[in-house]
Amino acid sequence: MVDWPTVERDLRAALGREVRVENDADCLAASEAADGAGAGFNVVFAVILGSSAGAGIALGGRAHHGPNNSAGEWGHNPLPIPDVTEIPGSPCFCGKHGCLASWISGRAFQADYARHAQNELTADGIITRMRNGDRLAQLVWRRYINRLARVLSLVLNALDPDIFVIGGGMSNVDELYADLAPELAQYTFSTFLETPIRKAMHGDSSGVRGAAWLWKE
Repeated sequence: MVDWPTVERDLRAALGREVRVENDADCLAASEAADGAGAGFNVVFAVILGSSAGAGIALGGRAHHGPNNSAGEWGHNPLPIPDVTEIPGSPCFCGKHGCLASWISGRAFQADYARHAQNELTADGIITRMRNGDRLAQLVWRRYINRLARVLSLVLNALDPDIFVIGGGMSNVDELYADLAPELAQYTFSTFLETPIRKAMHGDSSGVRGAAWLWKE
């Protein structure tokens, strides 16, 4: 694990000025809350679905990390309501098995397809096949949406954010926004779902923009 206090101290000494450090998902949340897809919303839960899966929370337009610096680390919770094929799950770098990141990242999407196919494809390739009517690709996509809905239901039932903002490679799949909401509604405690789910407005640049917002006073 990275010793962030030491890193911050060394950077401060090298640069001769204060240094502020946040992870990429926190920066995404701050960027999108400030002037992106989450602008005007008080509680923004921002998700990165890429090579891994992480999240950040912005409250009142500012990144929130909590007293344990673990706010938004929902990617290291177990997959809820697992079936027999999802237990115990793949090992994670954190030392646990079956963390959410191993089920809902872009790499996880590709790996799920590869387990049942004769060849490996990129996420874009699988999506192309899904749109062209390939049954396996459609099955893998439906399973991905179901898993994503289950994991976001944890957030909605516990935090009930004003908006979900999605970043990372999988956020570029337009079908995600139409397919996810009705699936998510099946797993929420509330009998209705009003929470918008939007693509990050600033795309891959949003995390870098959010880092700049760390200096907003």
